[in-house]
Amino acid sequence: MTEDEVRAIYERGKGQETDFKPESTTPAKLAQSLVALANSAGGTVLLGVGSRSARLMGLKDPEAARDKALKAALLADPPLIIPLPELVNLDGAEILVITVPPGLPHVYNLKGRYLMRDGPRDAPMTSRQVRQLMMERGEVSFESLATPGATLEDIDWEKVEKYLVPLESVPGQTAKEALYKRGCLTRKGNRYRPTNAGLLLFGREPERFFRSNEIIVVR
Repeated sequence: MTEDEVRAIYERGKGQETDFKPESTTPAKLAQSLVALANSAGGTVLLGVGSRSARLMGLKDPEAARDKALKAALLADPPLIIPLPELVNLDGAEILVITVPPGLPHVYNLKGRYLMRDGPRDAPMTSRQVRQLMMERGEVSFESLATPGATLEDIDWEKVEKYLVPLESVPGQTAKEALYKRGCLTRKGNRYRPTNAGLLLFGREPERFFRSNEIIVVR
């Protein structure tokens, strides 16, 4: 990245696609910004710039700063694969330019926290935003989503038992656990809910939830 390109990013200030961090920032704090950008449209973090003052502070140890950036990227789950951060001199100050490409294939979290950019700040994502982004990026299929409004009472358990008879079940495993393992139920704590796949396969009245669906079987 050229000096002019970095200057243009710097002069735009912090925003939806830009963040500033001082050299003293921790890998975890830096990872927070990287995750938020990755779950949005990508962007740039300038390391060596005051987060609040936007002052060009520079870097005392550029190589250590680069190592910190790479460590921060690896703190994301799954690990963020980013271009090698670039050192650029801006008005006599060494700045590390960390680029997060747009259109990354995953939805990223930091120790279970899902973040996205909200203007100039990192903001927690709602469950709905996480699900939507997972679907957009192909991480969650329609079949694996919990069906809104459906409960275990909507499952035909006789049908489930007939399905499980010829299968080798794990000793002590309940029918609910077996369906959960096969993606037909979701689980939060001790509470199970049918997925779209579970209702389509074992629902008492799946037409109540789906107007038109088909199951394709491939041999």
